[in-house]
Order: sequence, then structure tokens, then C-alpha cells
Amino acid sequence: MTFFRLLFVIIALLGAFPLAAQETQTTSAATEAGGPPAPGAETRSMSETSPSVTPTPPGTPRAAAKPAPLSPAPASSGDTWWENNFRIAGDFREEMAIRLASPQNLTKLKGQARIDLKFIFSDHFKLRLGGRAWADGAYDLTGQYPKPVRSNMRKEVLLRDAYLDMTFPYINVRVGHQQIVWGEALGQFFADVVTPKDFREFILQNFEEMRLPIWAIDAQFNPVPDLDLEVVLSPDQQVDKLALQGSDFAFRIPPTPGIETVIQPDHRPSTNFKTWNAGLRASYLVSGWDLAWFYYTSPDHTPALRKTFSFDPLTGTPILSLDPIHRRVHHVATTFSKGFDAFVVRGEFVYTIGRLFNSTTPAAGEGLTQSNLFRYVLGLDYDIQGHVLLNAEFQQEIVARARSRISDDKMRTWFFLHAQSNLFHDKLTPELAFIVGLDGGDTMIRPKLTWNATDMITLSAGADFFTGPKNQLYGEFNGQDRFYLNSQWRF
Repeated sequence: MTFFRLLFVIIALLGAFPLAAQETQTTSAATEAGGPPAPGAETRSMSETSPSVTPTPPGTPRAAAKPAPLSPAPASSGDTWWENNFRIAGDFREEMAIRLASPQNLTKLKGQARIDLKFIFSDHFKLRLGGRAWADGAYDLTGQYPKPVRSNMRKEVLLRDAYLDMTFPYINVRVGHQQIVWGEALGQFFADVVTPKDFREFILQNFEEMRLPIWAIDAQFNPVPDLDLEVVLSPDQQVDKLALQGSDFAFRIPPTPGIETVIQPDHRPSTNFKTWNAGLRASYLVSGWDLAWFYYTSPDHTPALRKTFSFDPLTGTPILSLDPIHRRVHHVATTFSKGFDAFVVRGEFVYTIGRLFNSTTPAAGEGLTQSNLFRYVLGLDYDIQGHVLLNAEFQQEIVARARSRISDDKMRTWFFLHAQSNLFHDKLTPELAFIVGLDGGDTMIRPKLTWNATDMITLSAGADFFTGPKNQLYGEFNGQDRFYLNSQWRF
């Protein structure tokens, strides 16, 4: 990504030379607010991914998120320009999980460090750099996982943020390694199609941690009041990270009786400057309704399994080879949200064109059939007198055509419910998340208790329970119930 690094240096120099004076706090709130919006507020995708915001677990109501201020405080007489225009923040985390079902064992002993740096060159130019590194001792202390899984899950060092913000009247541009968030669903990802995800722990991590930043140019224009236009261009062909077979949360591949199944490495698209991902989004705020429409195209982040049959030359055993591939898809979507005193209504509707599904005739062609997929979510957020926050979502996906040639489920429906309260002046936060498949009866139940011991230290304990048939989304992890303890120290 030499192009982006060079662009950072050039623009930073241009902004730094003429503007070495003190920074004021007149930066646009839409660009620097960060975190999920308050009910009824206008959504700005460039601000939702600010790494200085304390990550919020999936299902946490948007109204409960507490963004940290990004702009520097007014300079006192003793402060230097450097002290007022350079920020460093981060945290250390410890996460431990134990499998409750047989065989009971330690499944997670992860230590993670995260650091974020922010350089403010002027009111118009700001640079952010951030990364994280983690190591999981459970894969060294236990012998329950195959070698490829141990190598994949033992440790990782990631660049999370490396972007330059340029803010001017009527236009904000972010260039570099970043998250771009276009959806607000809490139970699953629907309109959030720009940034790929890390599903190696299914959807048990908070959504901000699951998103995999991409190299991109994100430009937002405000030509008239209440209308925002956003253009995204990215040469980054990164796709989802899935758990390897043998992991706790590997997606199930049903065996074929009498046939040996071989899973090939993922055919991930190569990143280059010849093939770009691109999207256009328009949002309009009218009478309190936040309305948005967008189009985005990229390789499908989730792979389809191309099938090839052959025979072992020595034994004559039939072999089924599964090749994960990523064909280009096109997303057309609309979203809405509206606040009414104590509650917010919202929705996302996404139509994906060109997705590949498993065919009813796996021996024909590649064993895949191309079709379109319609996914939508309708949500309600309700604040009960400031004491309890409730979130409810009705979620559904429907295969739009060629249904008779597809072996996958043609329609899947879920109901999601989340409740959270704050006790003892926000020191103690109990919460419960519950989702049920209305077609197959599978469920995921997630109780959690968080203690904000100090402004810098947070402790939490919880559990993840799965029930239902193995051929359903949540039921396939039946037997992976776990109890966990987490700690976080912020600086």
C-alpha cells in the first residue's frame, strides 16, 4: 500500500507547514463525534469508527454508548503546541473462557494490547494511527485443537487505523486504513457491507472488534443542509476471516457418506489498483427521519464452496474438493431511523445481486447456483424512564430467484431482544441478549454483568449458550456453550 503511505506524507506536510498554531475546538462534530449516534441523530459513517470510542458489545443500545472527546482541550498558558495536538490512548485486556459442555476445557486465555495515536496538524488535517496485538495461551496450554487452528488462533498483530482526515467546508475526506460503517443493526450484520468481518469467534466479539479495516478513500459531501453524499473507493480486496475446521466456531460442512471431503485454501482476491471496490451513499434528514440509500460492489466477503469431484488413483475412493471462492456481488440498500421521545424505530433493507448458493445438483458444473438475496431488519429501541434500555429486531433473509435449484434454506427468520440497565450510578451494568430462529428453533442466549470499577478499569463476566438443530445458524454451535471473564485497563 505504498500509494497510501506516500499520500499521507504529502498531505501531512502540506497541512503542517502553514498551520503550526494552536488547535481550536471548532472542528465539525459530524466528523469527530465518534461512536453510535443518539436516537434521532444523523448517521455519519466516518465518525462511527473512531478508535478513541470505548468499544461497545454487540447489542448495546446506541444511546448507551459514551464517545470520548477527540478535539484537544483549550490550551492553558503552560501547554505547548505538541501537548495540545498529540494524543495517545489505548488499553490492555485479559479474556478467559471455559467450555461448559463436554469436553470441558479452557478455550480462551487471550491477552491483548491496543494503542491509538492522533496527530492534529491543524483544524483541517488530522492523522490517526492505531493497532493491536494479542496472544492466546489456550492454544499452547491445551492439546484439543489441530495444528492449523493453533497457528491461526495463537497470536496476531494488526494495523487497525492508519488514516488522514481532511475537513473543509462542505467536504470531509478520510484516506487510509479505516472502518466504514453503513449499518446499525445490533443482532447481525445487514447493511454493514463495506467492511469485512472476523468470524473466528462467530459474532461473540463486539462488532467494532470484528470489523476488519480496509484501505480506502471515503469522501463525504454536504452540498445542501440535511443532505449528505458519500463516495467510497477501495482497491483492498480483503474478505471475511472464518474459523478453520476444528475450531470451536467453525461453520459446519456436512459430510457426504462414502466420499472423502477435502477443503482447499480460500481463494482470496488479490489486492491491486486495477480492480476497485466502490460505493455511493446518500442520506437525507427530513422531519426527524434519517433516510439513506446506497450502492456498493465488491467481491462477496463470504466464500461460496466450488465443488470438484475426482477419484483417488490408488484406492479409487471418490473425493469431493471444496474450493472457497469470492465472486463479485452488488448491494443496493436503503435504511431509516426516527426518534420518538423514549423510543427509536429503524430499519435496513439490502438486496444483494449475484450471490452464489449451493446447488441441488452438486455434481453439475461447480455445484453452485447464482441468485439474489433480500435481507432486512426492523428494529425498535426503547428507553424505559432512563433505567432500562430495550432493543428488539425482526430479521429475515429471502432467496429472491432460482429457488428450485438451490439446496440452501430459501428463507430464514430471527427475532432478537436485548435488555440493559445501569445500577449504582452506572457502576454495575447487567444485560441480556437473546436471539431465536423462528424457522428452526435455534437460539443464542448471552447474559452479562459489567462492573466499572474505576474510570480506567472494567471487569465483566458472562456466558454464551446455544441450542437447536445442527443445521441452523445458532444451533450448529450447540455444545460450544462457554463462561467467560474479561478485564480491561484503559490509559
